Amino acid sequence: KPITVYRGEIDKSVHLGLSWTSSLEVAEKFAGRFGKQGSILKTVLEPKQILAAYADDGEHEVLAIVPETGVETI
Repeated sequence: KPITVYRGEIDKSVHLGLSWTSSLEVAEKFAGRFGKQGSILKTVLEPKQILAAYADDGEHEVLAIVPETGVETI
């Protein structure tokens, strides 16, 4: 089943990097780190796109190679 994931980025981030999260709250934290006003990206992944997922790491991390198509800034 598809999963919605988010990524908080600041100017020091690798755009569309491997680390995403299933938690909007976690993405907001990353977008606001170091006192920056970053961006939050959102996309929907199919299970076959997910390389790994960690539910118990406190960040709900999802590792995936995400193409730019289908990614929106929220």
